[in-house]
Amino acid sequence: TNRSTTSPPNLTLYDQELPRADFFSYLGIPFRATGAIDPIRLIQQNSNGTLHSMRILNTIGLSTSGFNRLLTSRLNRPKLEYGLAITKFTLTQLALLESTQAQCLRLCYGSHRSASTSVMRHLTNLPSMAERVAYLQAKFVLRAHRLPDDTLLATVVAHLTNSSTSHWSKLQQTTLWARLTSQTDNPNASDL
Repeated sequence: TNRSTTSPPNLTLYDQELPRADFFSYLGIPFRATGAIDPIRLIQQNSNGTLHSMRILNTIGLSTSGFNRLLTSRLNRPKLEYGLAITKFTLTQLALLESTQAQCLRLCYGSHRSASTSVMRHLTNLPSMAERVAYLQAKFVLRAHRLPDDTLLATVVAHLTNSSTSHWSKLQQTTLWARLTSQTDNPNASDL
């Protein structure tokens, strides 16, 4: 039989069949039924939450004369960036993140929905989302390399580095991480 068409056995708990799901969420990160992170759902979830928060801020006084724009542009970054450090994205998916950041900046500045955000990004000193994702991923990999040997992640990483197709090896193939490790044998956070 072909493995891709064979469904896994039904699981039961106390003689009750457990329901199947196409995806599930763990610690706010959406996963497919296969156990892989679902980047599209993660982007949708983060974007919806971030835009909702920005709209709430807009109704309570966020405007060109309200809150400090720099502060406002930074308030929702953690919500938008949640889970990005451990997820590999395509260029199309990164464009969706860029679009959300642009919408937030337009709300912050009260500009038209089709206005360019390059000047706004410069004024608030915000990097592009592609740059930010690369930075977060490199920082995550660096921290993982610095963990004590007896931690769970350090133990798992030792096994993941043997496979070139693992998610971990994909995170280590980012341009920023490659540049960082080519410059020094022992990178640290200040090198980022």
